[in-house]
Amino acid sequence: MTVQPGGGLCCISNTHLSDLTTGIQVGGSTNNLTRLFCSNVVCESYLNAVIIQPAGSTYSIYDVFFDDCLFQQYSSLAGGVGVMIETYEGGLNNTLSNVFFNNCLCYAFTSAGIQIAGGENIVITGGRYSSNATDAPTSGGIAITGAAANVTINGVDLTPHIPASGYGPQPYAISITAAVAGLYVRGCNMTLYTTAIPVYASGAGAEIQITDCAGYSVPQKHRREDRYELTRCA
Repeated sequence: MTVQPGGGLCCISNTHLSDLTTGIQVGGSTNNLTRLFCSNVVCESYLNAVIIQPAGSTYSIYDVFFDDCLFQQYSSLAGGVGVMIETYEGGLNNTLSNVFFNNCLCYAFTSAGIQIAGGENIVITGGRYSSNATDAPTSGGIAITGAAANVTINGVDLTPHIPASGYGPQPYAISITAAVAGLYVRGCNMTLYTTAIPVYASGAGAEIQITDCAGYSVPQKHRREDRYELTRCA
């Protein structure tokens, strides 16, 4: 399914999508898109569940909402991402703004559950992102792979795997491999990992705060190259 209106409001609700390489492509034509609401959508895809990306450097996507959705990859194809959020060819973050995921379940993808490669004002609240990144050893339930800005993650279950699902554990709860400008993680569940720190961080950034997350513990005010800060969580 491709969402490509010339501006106005679109709604997708109470729908089951399956047997598609990509379940929902948002912004797949040369139009701006403002206000997309998706709710109660089940998307079982061969590769990617959702891709959110402007069609060109002069186009934009604003105000995208996903509520109470389920995303699953039911193939073993490499590179499968549950949700990809990215600007066109690494363009300006302000071309992709105000993206919200609330109470969604995302699992069984060979790469990240949600991968943020660009954009700004992205909020992920509640839900579960587990048993992802099975072929991506430095990725995880949520991965920051581009210089996005102002990303907020609240109250998300990022435990390694879904019991009795038959799918293996993901290597990390959160992976940061790019210079994000503002990442705020609060009250997430990162327990049950075998790694000492369930957050992979190879990219520097500014204003990174991870607090009150069970299973996450690093020395307070631990700094990496003095460009971002990881704060101890309970």
